Amino acid sequence: MFRKLSLKDIEQAVELDALWFGENGVTHRELEKLVTTVPSNTIGLFDTETLLGFAAFEILPPGERPKNYTGFCIVNDKTLFIQQFTTQSNYKKSDSHLDSQLLTGIEKIASENHCLEIWEALSIEHPYSAAKNPDFDAFGFYDRQGYTVDESAMAAWEPNETLKIPCFVFRKVL
Repeated sequence: MFRKLSLKDIEQAVELDALWFGENGVTHRELEKLVTTVPSNTIGLFDTETLLGFAAFEILPPGERPKNYTGFCIVNDKTLFIQQFTTQSNYKKSDSHLDSQLLTGIEKIASENHCLEIWEALSIEHPYSAAKNPDFDAFGFYDRQGYTVDESAMAAWEPNETLKIPCFVFRKVL
């Protein structure tokens, strides 16, 4: 079942993200701020009360840029931009059904909000790309879901003033 994240879900979400991304995962403070200010920009996939996956996103009007991104990433149409995306399987080649379920939920939210596109930026050195970890395939997952990427149109994620991570931007027109 899907629902927005609440304050009681933050600990599970932080632990799930840390499982895959360690100290680079989402922090308790970041999620708490999002859940208390814009809870509608979150989605959790649950089995009863167990968090199976979650996402945080922005809905951007034309001409806007996603928070903490530079480069080729100013949207031309109303766009849902995925900021966080994590599941228990996290792009595993042999078991990506949770990823597919969560992305389907996000796409439904995008349609309900009259977005014309969905974007997801993934580091070109993504730790769960097939090139980095052969049991996983983050890039292939989005390809199989109908997303395209223009490798010449790069963006950079800048979570703080000292870190700049080059990213591919995967896009899907709804």
